[in-house]
Amino acid sequence: MIALGSYPATSLKLARARRDAARAQLEAGQNPSSVKAEARDRQGVTFEALAKEWLSRQTFTAKTRSKAEWMLNDLVMPHVGAWPINELTAPEILAVLRRIESRGKLETCHRTKWRIGQIIRYAVATGGPPAPPPPGGEGGGGGGAPGGGGRAPPAPRQGISRGRWRPRRR
Repeated sequence: MIALGSYPATSLKLARARRDAARAQLEAGQNPSSVKAEARDRQGVTFEALAKEWLSRQTFTAKTRSKAEWMLNDLVMPHVGAWPINELTAPEILAVLRRIESRGKLETCHRTKWRIGQIIRYAVATGGPPAPPPPGGEGGGGGGAPGGGGRAPPAPRQGISRGRWRPRRR
């Protein structure tokens, strides 16, 4: 599946034209996502440019937008903003997060990790190079059991069997 644009920003006419172009590429034996990724690689899209593109597509309230801009512009961009997105690795992202963490700003560090993960997933979804996941896993949630989707299995319930309450045996 390939993204043709978001609804209010992309007209139906433009989306159909992009669809036709993608079909033409498929008929020519090319993968439209790969073609888009190669074009992005040739341009050398930086993390900063991608973050600004991602931010422009978000429907945040004014306060949330200002916080996101502050977080990206003041905490992230000075360190990794100029890097091409295809050269950015998890250790560089981790170094940025550790700088924030060392100041004792744990919640800000967590939210920054989340925003960086959103930007990286946006890059992949729009045909960019497969960037590494943010430090801490897939970027979707907390820890938990390995391979368990971020949640630990529920604790066994004692005394309940088949929907009826039974006293515990001693």
